[in-house]
Amino acid sequence: MRQNLLHYLRCPQCRSRLSLSKAIVANWIEQGQLLCTQCQHIYAITKGIAYLYVENEEWKQLAAEAAGWVQMAKDAGCYDQTGIDIDFRLPYVPIPPWIDIARAFDIVLNIVRPHPGAMVVDIGAGRGWAAKQFAIRGCYAVAVEINDDDQIGLGRSLALMQHANVQYDLLIASSQRLPLANESFDIVFASAALHHSTSLETLLSEAARILRRRGKLIAIHEPCIADHVTPEQYAPDIAQETAYNIHESRPKLDDYRHALRHAGLQELALFNHEL
Repeated sequence: MRQNLLHYLRCPQCRSRLSLSKAIVANWIEQGQLLCTQCQHIYAITKGIAYLYVENEEWKQLAAEAAGWVQMAKDAGCYDQTGIDIDFRLPYVPIPPWIDIARAFDIVLNIVRPHPGAMVVDIGAGRGWAAKQFAIRGCYAVAVEINDDDQIGLGRSLALMQHANVQYDLLIASSQRLPLANESFDIVFASAALHHSTSLETLLSEAARILRRRGKLIAIHEPCIADHVTPEQYAPDIAQETAYNIHESRPKLDDYRHALRHAGLQELALFNHEL
């Protein structure tokens, strides 16, 4: 964790400022603790990753989901990334689904044109590939994820950063309760993350809360089903992931629009996957 991130961090329980303790103060803080100045809750920093969540029923579900992602990757035989350089090239690898994700990400870069120093939060960051790409372009990037696994979770970002010679901050936290200050970021980015939330309205409201005035939320690779499709019809599409305790939903266009407007966000553009 970088020391200057402290200015933007907030307690996920009471939204108060955090102070640093039991840490060797340097540009990159490897180990230490974050102490809430109001409720006195303590959060750990381990291997440079800040663990900013509250142990409650919501987090128990998220922890089960994180374990499910790991187990699903192991069962599919694609867990161990040792010696594999695909992660270092993401999203620019010529295999599905990354072909479409890379195309969408390039559209994102063309729309937002992130400038050096822009404040970016990557929610549902996975291994942190998008945060890395923003950091390469000079942005101040923060990756938020529920999974700290060293192979398929945010722990993998440590290798990504070393390979690309960049730094971005790593937070294990709920995207529905972001431990970040109001109106502090220029861009909130999500790739295939919105539909995993248990409350789309809550997630988008959190994104709106941390965005500065005229800031932008950009989401790519999100499913959007036709109005006539029923839960029974799309159940087979989500069965594999739900079997691993992974929360899956298939919002309709009106679901996204309602949640966006509820959060106080204004639509600038909506693209279907063919554009």
